[in-house]
Amino acid sequence: KIAALGHSYGKATYSWSDDHATCTATKVCMREGCDENSEGHVVTETVKTTSKTTPAGCEEKGVITYTATFTDKDFGTVTDSVDIAAKNHDYVITYEWSEDGKTCTATAVCKNDSTHKVTETAEYKADKETSKIKATVKETATTEKMGTTTYTATFENELFSAQTKDVVDIPKVENPAENPSENPAENPSENPSQGGQDNPQQGNDSSQDNKKSEQTAADKPQEIVTDKPSEKTADTPATPVENKTTTVVKEEGTTIPVADSKAELVVTSKQGEEPSVAYKGTTDESAKAIEIPETVVSNGVTYAVTEISEGAFENNKTVESVKLGDNITTLGENAFAGCTNLKSVELPKNIKELPKGAFKDCTLLKKVDIPKNVKIIGDKTFSGCSKLATMNLKNNVTEIGENAFEGCTSLKKVTLGKNVTKIGVKAFKGAKKLKTITIQSKKLTKKSVKGAFKGSKINIIKIDTGSKAQNMKLVKKYKKIFTKKNTGRKVIIK
Repeated sequence: KIAALGHSYGKATYSWSDDHATCTATKVCMREGCDENSEGHVVTETVKTTSKTTPAGCEEKGVITYTATFTDKDFGTVTDSVDIAAKNHDYVITYEWSEDGKTCTATAVCKNDSTHKVTETAEYKADKETSKIKATVKETATTEKMGTTTYTATFENELFSAQTKDVVDIPKVENPAENPSENPAENPSENPSQGGQDNPQQGNDSSQDNKKSEQTAADKPQEIVTDKPSEKTADTPATPVENKTTTVVKEEGTTIPVADSKAELVVTSKQGEEPSVAYKGTTDESAKAIEIPETVVSNGVTYAVTEISEGAFENNKTVESVKLGDNITTLGENAFAGCTNLKSVELPKNIKELPKGAFKDCTLLKKVDIPKNVKIIGDKTFSGCSKLATMNLKNNVTEIGENAFEGCTSLKKVTLGKNVTKIGVKAFKGAKKLKTITIQSKKLTKKSVKGAFKGSKINIIKIDTGSKAQNMKLVKKYKKIFTKKNTGRKVIIK
């Protein structure tokens, strides 16, 4: 008998699970003539991994290093790493004015690292060219009331927006009726020596006093009074000054106050346009239900609320429900990202795009009704929404972004409407319960679905465009498009 030669294995290969929780090693016998079906021709071993995380900073990316250690000495120990995107700075910005409105200090402190701090101070200067604070008259002074100056501070750093402060600092207008003319000729009753007959000495004293008064007036700095009433004549009584309050639309970028509101609102309209503001966030950290109105009123001016700013509610762990007013047409990126207690959201009817990361990691959000005007679902819009169960995109949606529904582990039902033209790369990655999707669109192409199903569990595509004949025609077309090579997943189309 000739002894068996034994197996001679080639280089081991390794495959990692999508979440890197396990790693499988494989080795294959390379000896010529070895039966492929013989025991030990192919050897595999799957082990659980360990991990070590280096957290991401504001500007530096982090990394998770996974380690797999096998019992088979041929496999040994292997590692693989996954990058963690840098957090970027997430600033909380505050502004502090001096009482007289002559200085304003802006401070930005990063939520992720409080040592990352930016400050800038704007100061009022007599030289208008160099002054960072401009002063304008908001309300003119009257004889009964001081006037108001609006001070507007601007900053060089783009982090900071223009700020305003109103200060009551314009002196009251002097009433001529209360301050008779110093010219004796205009007040004969107060100058009994006018004729110089009854008391000549007194007339001489008055003359000397007048000269002193003129000299004192010449030496005294002149006080300039805004909108001072004209001097009355002997025949014309003084006209009283009206006490009017003016309403002024604030400049673009100005934060406006709203009575009884716990919101930060910034003007977005330019001068001459219909007044509008963006909602930048709430100052009420305990609010669970938030309703954003269609309009707000500030200093007598009505502003339409048309925008939710980028990151307006990001990482708010308290809010549970949100209703957005129908004047809102723009939703900022990451507007509600990380709102881990958000359970319901009512979107405005005129919004056209749900942008990047808008509801990322809203882990309690179960359902979202997509308004009929929405056309774009951005990258990672619903990524990490682990309770989201259904998504109906039947309306006018045309594009689904990359990783749009990544990690939606409860998602079981998705319908893509007739206008969808693009499905982004890894759109349904990690949606482990989503096995079937329904497609009504005839507009998808090989290019527009490339990589769409990578990392997903989708294995069936149902075509629903209308009649049976139409469906069969589209099935034939889509079999050439939804290939494993093109989409990253083998699927059955029916």
